[in-house]
Amino acid sequence: MKIFGDYIDSKIFFKKLRKFTDEEKVLVDNIFNSILRQDKNSEIITIYNKEVFENNEFISDLVSKKFTLNGHRIELDIRKHYCDEKKIIKENLLSTPISTWISSGSDKYTDLFERSMNIDKIIFITCKADITLKQDRNDKRDFDACLSVTHQILLNGEFSVDADLFHYQGYPRETIMGIITEYDHNNILTAESNEKFTIFSNNICDRLLEAILPKNLDIYYNNEI
Repeated sequence: MKIFGDYIDSKIFFKKLRKFTDEEKVLVDNIFNSILRQDKNSEIITIYNKEVFENNEFISDLVSKKFTLNGHRIELDIRKHYCDEKKIIKENLLSTPISTWISSGSDKYTDLFERSMNIDKIIFITCKADITLKQDRNDKRDFDACLSVTHQILLNGEFSVDADLFHYQGYPRETIMGIITEYDHNNILTAESNEKFTIFSNNICDRLLEAILPKNLDIYYNNEI
């Protein structure tokens, strides 16, 4: 149980792993680079990076970039979560496994979350993405002159208007994807975590490209998520 708030506690008891490590920053940059390489005309619009405190999802660090991809405006958030509150880990995170709301939704990635939890702390990295669409998809004006709406991209769910959406703290499950990370005594990602991060990165890129296919954009125009 914390005596002080999240901000003061993190300053008094320095926690190196609370923020993205230098190693993880490179891996996160590589995620964005992999996506932007898919379109020679892609460009970054804004970049946002901030340490985060006092939130129910234990988000501790955030890297967010807004960019264009194949003519669509997308914002991708990569979030690091750090929880060392033993009571919450025992009563909430262990009784309701994180994998129930950040699973990949694919048999290929089910092993991303199968591990024995460290009871002292749990650290995981998730992503979510938003896409900005014209309210009238046939409007031919410049994008900035059009009325627009933002939708959360389905990273885990099937791209179908029949996608099963259920919520965890306000987020549809299918919009969140993530991995649990583990470190060695030097605070370096283990070989297993590096392997998972590679799958995580590839899955993000694949899902974003799939999401903006013409046949899949209909779900964002026609279905509120």
